[in-house]
Amino acid sequence: MINTLLLIIIIAIGIIIKSSQQIEIFNNAAYALGLIMLAGYISGDLVKKIKLPSITGCILAGILVGPFGLELISIKNVDDLQLLNGLALSIIALTAGGEIKLAGFKKNLKTINYILLFQTLIIVVGITFVIIIFKDFFPFISNLGIQSIVAAGLLVAIISTASSPSTTLAVIVETKKRDRYTNLILSIVMLKDVIILFLFCIGLNIAKILTKSNMINKNIVFNTFFEISGSLISGIVIGFIIVVYLKFIKKDRIVFVLALSFFSFEIFEPLHLHTLLIMMIAGFVVENFSSEGDSLMKTLELISPPVYIIFFTLTGAAINLKYLKSLWLLTIIIVLFRALFKYVGTYIGSALAREEKFVKKHLWISFLSQAGLSLGMAKIIENNFSFFGENLAVLIISVIVVNQIIGPPLLKMFLDKPKQPNIKDP
Repeated sequence: MINTLLLIIIIAIGIIIKSSQQIEIFNNAAYALGLIMLAGYISGDLVKKIKLPSITGCILAGILVGPFGLELISIKNVDDLQLLNGLALSIIALTAGGEIKLAGFKKNLKTINYILLFQTLIIVVGITFVIIIFKDFFPFISNLGIQSIVAAGLLVAIISTASSPSTTLAVIVETKKRDRYTNLILSIVMLKDVIILFLFCIGLNIAKILTKSNMINKNIVFNTFFEISGSLISGIVIGFIIVVYLKFIKKDRIVFVLALSFFSFEIFEPLHLHTLLIMMIAGFVVENFSSEGDSLMKTLELISPPVYIIFFTLTGAAINLKYLKSLWLLTIIIVLFRALFKYVGTYIGSALAREEKFVKKHLWISFLSQAGLSLGMAKIIENNFSFFGENLAVLIISVIVVNQIIGPPLLKMFLDKPKQPNIKDP
């Protein structure tokens, strides 16, 4: 009751400031950050009372107060605060790497490989055929030739395979679950991002050939290989730096981790290296190849609450609901078929790995969230295909919006399910 009242008061103050034409305050990034943190924190606490993950409350609060909701903060505020998103992503990825145990990874390797293979294969093929079959529902491609329709379907399909590592980790951290299932989920989600980067580069070139919009860029696959290789090496170096600091210097660990995370994002992003992958590898190295894993994870636990509030409330504030209004039917078609193919791919992969029935039936729920990587790929499509790129990007973003709203509660539902004995099928 008190939290609800506080949220109403905060929103009321925001509305008063907006309506009073206080432009200096309204366009101030510090004001926007304060509003986002307060609204996100209170909303996150409220939804926990109905057994939803707090990040769902943060996302909903961001939508409510953001520039596409009540407009209590401006688009400029959201853009200005993206700097903090970079810091948050670095810390989230570092935590994710630290959560992956090498022993568990090796033990689950067969299951990880099969699920990755069949999820990717079935979603790419399945969604491509869905776009072809339902082409008349897509006005921006229905009048194009079959090759262009296949190109559009392939691009949507590749992006549909992606999940959100940041969202997945946030829910796992909040529920305080640490078991074989969380290790399995994180391993699959992290490795999938690497696979999708390669797949997208290849798919982009195939789409260009099919649409004859451009000559194939022979360097793009090689560039991607070097970017990922550079990210892996950088992650090992950052991990080594963390180990040295925690082992020999030790003091002011929170300041050090924050500074290193911010430094990593600002240095590696302009070099086209993948900060998410770098920091994930760094956390993995510290956890599995040093004695400082516990020290790092305790430090990250102290940092995490405000980081998650800022990141996911900003994520909500950046969601443009007009996408859902204009393409709601197409969005539902893609969301439903994507979920179906996630289930089928996970079931087949788990069955071939002789996994337990609980994993075969329920693990797919963990992979529905979508976020950062998918949004970046949507922007690339928009920039590369003049005749359907913009509309296709809008469709992809609207699908991401729905998946990012429904994904966290469903993941929490999976983690909260009573686990059956770890008995594998014969």
